[in-house]
Amino acid sequence: MYLTALILGAYPENIRKDTLDKLEKLESYFYQPEIQFDITIDFRRFFLEALKIAFEYAVYKIGEGYLEDPRAKDIQNYLKSAIDGKFKKECAEFSGVELLPKEFRGILKNAKKVNAHLLMINSDAENKLVAEVLLFMEPALSFMVVLSDDASKYYNPKSHMDEIIEIKTYAKSV
Repeated sequence: MYLTALILGAYPENIRKDTLDKLEKLESYFYQPEIQFDITIDFRRFFLEALKIAFEYAVYKIGEGYLEDPRAKDIQNYLKSAIDGKFKKECAEFSGVELLPKEFRGILKNAKKVNAHLLMINSDAENKLVAEVLLFMEPALSFMVVLSDDASKYYNPKSHMDEIIEIKTYAKSV
């Protein structure tokens, strides 16, 4: 009520002006509430989505030549089966898709406030080409997908195959 009375002129002009000046100088802080709830995740379906994201990103970054890779062909056939409705009740297992290792998840604790997704393609210790996809910078939604058994065909350590995709949020104006 104090603010309403202040704005509507129930206080002398000098008090109103001083207070409004103070309000204008205050830093604004936007509070974005966190919502917590329990969910059940069918990891085979989740991994199907993970596979799709990683595959599409690989084609985007590497190019159409990647489609000739034996692993890429297996991924295409698996995704096509899903599109054809073969996995409506239950997804089949597909090797090479897993949650990020725990060591990597520890790094994400520092990125909790970053409102973005991160996609990376690189070579692992066994020279396999892998995609790491971090959705919302959240460990529970981050995964790794083997894209090829031979990274040397596609991966050059000097080239960057990573993207930070900012998640834009828009506040409705009142």
